[in-house]
Amino acid sequence: MCSRIIYISTSLLPLSLNFHILNGISYTDFLETEVSKQLESGRLFRLIAKLGFVNERPEYQRNRAWGETGDKHMLSLFRDYVFHQVYESGAPSVDIAHVIDTLNKLDVGSPEKIVLVSRNETVIMTVSYQDIKSCLDSAFEELQMLKSPYLNQQSYN
Repeated sequence: MCSRIIYISTSLLPLSLNFHILNGISYTDFLETEVSKQLESGRLFRLIAKLGFVNERPEYQRNRAWGETGDKHMLSLFRDYVFHQVYESGAPSVDIAHVIDTLNKLDVGSPEKIVLVSRNETVIMTVSYQDIKSCLDSAFEELQMLKSPYLNQQSYN
């Protein structure tokens, strides 16, 4: 019913005005698509930044909570799962679609489970994206608590 009213209304308008209205609608659709892309890029960048801040902190090398066990180790294995895939031949896989797909699942905290394997294949974990997201958020919050009190107290969650 609504589209019929719009059609009838626009058919009564001069052709040049119709053209401008349709161009405006098309441009609005284009802008909405571009904003959507930027929003997704921003979310994915924040996740990559959090992983970068949390993984392999040299200043906490001797701290067991930040070592090769537990939650922080799971985040290292996840980083390898996302960015260090290899083909059976041993050649590196540079699959952007895999990166975007896994980061989107992490962002929403999907209950889907994945298998994380250490580089030397001695550690194998089955975890959900929800588990990984929880670990990443808590590790990042912990880092923010440890930062210098003299720095800007701005949060990037």
